This record gives sequence, C-alpha cells and structure tokens, in this order.
Amino acid sequence: MSNATFYEFSIPSDDVVLALSIIAVVNLLALLLSYGLLVWVCLRKSPSEMSGYKWLIIINATCSLVCEIVLTITLPEVLEPNGLVAIANPLFSNIILSDTCMYLYVDILEAVLWAAILMNALMFPYRYCQTANNWIYRNVFYHKKLCILLTVTLLFTVWGSVIFPLHGFYTKRDHIIEAVLKAHPGYYGFFKEHSVTGALREDASTSTMIFIYANSFWCVLISTVAISSTYGCYKNLRDNRAFLSQRTRALYLTLINALVIETFVGLCLAVLPLGSLSLSYQLESKHGAIISLLAQRTGSLYPLLSNVILLWIVKPYRKAVVSFIINRWPSKKLTPGLVT
Repeated sequence: MSNATFYEFSIPSDDVVLALSIIAVVNLLALLLSYGLLVWVCLRKSPSEMSGYKWLIIINATCSLVCEIVLTITLPEVLEPNGLVAIANPLFSNIILSDTCMYLYVDILEAVLWAAILMNALMFPYRYCQTANNWIYRNVFYHKKLCILLTVTLLFTVWGSVIFPLHGFYTKRDHIIEAVLKAHPGYYGFFKEHSVTGALREDASTSTMIFIYANSFWCVLISTVAISSTYGCYKNLRDNRAFLSQRTRALYLTLINALVIETFVGLCLAVLPLGSLSLSYQLESKHGAIISLLAQRTGSLYPLLSNVILLWIVKPYRKAVVSFIINRWPSKKLTPGLVT
C-alpha cells in the first residue's frame, strides 16, 4: 500500500470530525469541573502533611488542563503512521497562520506537555524524600522558591536542548498537502502554501533518530526515578511504622497509590493511540482514520481520569468532595458518620 493511498482513505469525513469535536468539548467541560474541585480541595482541605505536595498537584493539573484546552480547540488528526500531526479544525478553517506563528504554537504546546510530564515525575522523588524526611526534603523541596527555580530551569533546559532545535528540520510535505486538499479543499484550505506542523523532511532520518533517542532517554530516566522512588516510599513507610502516626502513614500510602495508578493509566492511554494507528495501518483498514481519532480522544481522557483518581483515592479529598455534594443536595443534609 503506497503512502498516497493511505493518506487518501485516512482522511475522515467532516461528520466524523464534528462528532469527535463534540466528544472533545464534553471531555473538556468535565475536565474543567474536576480541575475546579481538585484545586478547591488542595487549597482548602489538604492536611498539614501535604503543605508542599499540594502545589505540585495543582501545577501538574494546570499543565494538563492547558494542554487539553489547546488540543481541543485545534483538534489534531494523525495523517501518518509515525505520529506526525497536522492541526485542523472547522472553527479555524479560514485562519491562515504564518510559519512563525505555527512554530510558536508548537513550542508552547510542547513546553506545556513537558511541564506536565516532568512535574508528574517530580512527584515521585518528592514523596520519597518526604517519607524519608532526609536532607533533600528539608533543604530543597521544603523551600518552595528553590523548588520552583530548579523546576523551571529543568523545563527550559529540556525544551531548549532537545525540542527547539528539531524545528530546524520542519519543512513542507507537498504530497500530504495535495492529498488533503484533494479530499477536503475547503476544510483543509489553510494548509495551502504553508508548512505542515510537525512534518519532517523525507531525508531527515538523522533528526528523526535524534528525536526518538531523546524521548527514549527521558522515558527510561523518568521510569527509573518513578519505580525506585515508589519502592523507597513503601519501604520507608514500612520501616517507620513505629515513628509515624496511623493517620500520616495512611495519607502517604494513599498519595503514593494514587500516583502509581495515575501513571499506569497514563501509560496505557499514551500507548493506545500509537498502537491502534499502527495496527490499522498494517491491516490496511478503511476505517483507520476513525480508529486513530477515537484512540486520540481516549488518550485525552488522561487529565480527567487523573483528577478523578486523586479525588477518590486520597481520603481527605474524598471526604471533602462527598461532604460538598451532600450538603448541596436538595433533599439531604450531611449527618455525622455518613462520610467515611
């Protein structure tokens, strides 16, 4: 099967894109609701043991929310099996973005994505340092200004050294533009005479390998930190049972469990879009576009599920949310012992 043939039947109809846009908007509204609840319980109902950790939760949730808003208003559609993305949405079909603006948009989106990934990774050593109550926690994480400074420095170091130089390899992909314009000349008209965001040169195998190796390195590093920190957390809590109160130990365990579940769910939802797209490409499925776009919408559920998992597993947060709902239910009042 040639690439041109794949492009031609991989472009979904306008009805499919509209349906997925509605799903994306509903998901975004639910995410906004869960984000509001999460920020409220973090600021108002967090125990004293979470004085620093709650800010990591809020920052991570905010990065995920901003990323989802950007992806919702510019619904992405995968045009190739190797993950190259073109931005398209009926609401913006008449807007022509210059190459500079398009690259700036991609820079912002990538910065937010990396911020969410790194902040999530930072939560693992934070929990470990707090449970161990060691020098790193007392002298680094406990001081918010230093923690923020180190985080911002790390973010811009990764962004500047790994992501931004790759934009020098971006160029036009005429065969993609021609296939898109042939199928939907009005809907995809703003691609004409402009670079397709995320498309690499035909001969840019070196840049592709650099991108793959860089992302693989960070995935392995983050996974190693997460696994080792989680093991250290459980071990420290088990060894220090005599020195920690039952309430503090239970709180730390629920926070660690929630973080592990969030990460596992996030990995599953991240693999699903790539796996489904590769499978539909290999099987030459005529419904490859619908399968890949549905998988992308499923992957976009991660921020919402992450907030729900945290609100439900962490007991102080669950009690606060249940009390909030019951107190405002028309026919019920909160009674002692009702919330457990």
